[in-house]
Amino acid sequence: MLLEKVSQGILKRKSERVLPTCVSMTNNLLVIGSNQGYIFAYQRSNEQYHSVFRHEDKEFSGNPVTCIDSHPTRSGFVVIGFKGGQVLLLDMAENT
Repeated sequence: MLLEKVSQGILKRKSERVLPTCVSMTNNLLVIGSNQGYIFAYQRSNEQYHSVFRHEDKEFSGNPVTCIDSHPTRSGFVVIGFKGGQVLLLDMAENT
C-alpha cells in the first residue's frame, strides 16, 4: 500500500503528539515536517526510513515546520521554514 511504511513511522511518535504539517519531495526522498519541529525523510523508491532530524536549540523546540523545499539541482540540500520565522538549510546526505 502506498506510503504505509511512512505512516507507520510517523505514528510511532503518537505519544509525543507529532503530526505532519508539510511534505516535499526531492529526487530520491520524501521529506515530512511536523508540528513538533521534526523532519522525517524516507526513500521515495521503497519508503524505507532515511533519517529524522530535530534541531535542539531552544528557538526550534516545539516550533512547527511550515514549509520544505529542495535545491533544484542539488536535491540533497533541503531548506526548512519554521513558524517562528527560522530558516534551516539541511544537507540530507549528512543526516543519515
